[in-house]
Amino acid sequence: KYPVERPPQSLVIMDDILGSRAIGPELTRLGTLSRHVAPLNVKHKLNKERTACGLSIIINSQTYRMPSGVGRALRENITVLNTFENKSPTILKVMVSELCSCVAEEDFYAAYDKAIQKKHDCLTVDFFPRQPQYRFRKNLKELILIEENKNVENENEKSDQKSK
Repeated sequence: KYPVERPPQSLVIMDDILGSRAIGPELTRLGTLSRHVAPLNVKHKLNKERTACGLSIIINSQTYRMPSGVGRALRENITVLNTFENKSPTILKVMVSELCSCVAEEDFYAAYDKAIQKKHDCLTVDFFPRQPQYRFRKNLKELILIEENKNVENENEKSDQKSK
């Protein structure tokens, strides 16, 4: 039916589960180890080996951190973070401290300030972007270019022009 055959993929969406029995060691194990479920030995369209089917999990939560909430191990293993306005500077500092291995503190705050302008605006942080300048977005689609990323984009444009 399709020109490219892809290995199977699964997605679990969990909404409003704070304080429920769904949050526990099983969810942490599922979220941290499931990327490597079901060994495969196939190549996908980008000619890269995929070693596992994996499992994507979306957890919708009204809070970033609470005793009966999403555990730190899960929060530190996320691929994409969408966050809305947070009025607590303490929680923003916690987010930055947990995510600083992937995102510079200054860049996070600069992107957050650019993204959160109106009610219901959100900041999207991609921890594995295809290009560095694709790391931050406002409302899922509008790119937020941080100065360092602008320099990378300018270098890419120059090399594109040279190759023409």
